[in-house]
This record gives sequence, C-alpha cells and structure tokens, in this order.
Amino acid sequence: MIFNIDHIGDNLGKYEPFDDTIEIFLGTIWYHSQRENIISEDLLIHKIIDVIIHEYYHYLIDPHLEDPEDVDDHKIYKYLY
Repeated sequence: MIFNIDHIGDNLGKYEPFDDTIEIFLGTIWYHSQRENIISEDLLIHKIIDVIIHEYYHYLIDPHLEDPEDVDDHKIYKYLY
C-alpha cells in the first residue's frame, strides 16, 4: 500500500490491478476534508480507513470481474460496506 501525500485530484485512492498496488491519496483526502469542514482528527482517520477498505474491496473483487472498467464499481462496492 502506497500513501501519497502530494497528489491532489478527484480520486481519494486507487487500486492498480496491473501491478497489484493500492495507493491512498492523503493529500486529496486532506483537501476534501478542508472543503467539507472536517476538523476532527477522528473523522479524518475514519475517512482514510473508509478509503483503504474501499480500495481493498477493489483488490479482492476486481480480478473476478471480466472487465472491471465496464462496471460502475460504486454501485457494487457501496453495498459491501
């Protein structure tokens, strides 16, 4: 698992099936937490944990999908929480 503090974009994390890595974008999570006025350290930690769990589900499930790019993953993964 890679924790990237520099990247700020739309995605909070990503699973890369080609090299089997999970990258968590801490800079983006921090940026979004500031926009959403999350000032509690506990809430920020829970947000990071939620992103890790979501990306871990990608790691577990994506290899079993025929073409993960054709599937709206958030319709699938939101039911796993």
